[in-house]
Amino acid sequence: RADVFIDVSDYQAFGRTGLEAMACGCAVLLPVEGGVHEYAVHGDNALVVDTSSFETVVVELTKLIDDPALRRRLASQGLKAARQYSIARASLSELGVFRQAWALKATAQEPNACTFERGLAPSESSNRLVESGTEQRLAVA
Repeated sequence: RADVFIDVSDYQAFGRTGLEAMACGCAVLLPVEGGVHEYAVHGDNALVVDTSSFETVVVELTKLIDDPALRRRLASQGLKAARQYSIARASLSELGVFRQAWALKATAQEPNACTFERGLAPSESSNRLVESGTEQRLAVA
């Protein structure tokens, strides 16, 4: 089991690996460039650093190594942040985008880039989030 996850890439579009590491209970060090700000807050649940600066990375990583209380706090807060994300929520979010695209296509005068080959518009009642105990799943009628 790892205690620390380090991503020193130049850029992460969303940085799912960092979020997955949080879900596994790791304290994370992530690049400041990109989309990690969707879930990572520097000093609260992650260390978000300028990875183009070797010195900055070393200083922040040394903090994680030398300060077990910091590691535990970041890991605990990271778990809380990771719980806000799920496959079901992501699926519902994407479904909303598809519904919006479908509505735009339905009102368009000319064909556009939004093409639905099956020709069926999703309906609000056909998709819903079903909660069973602690499990969430997307139910499609």
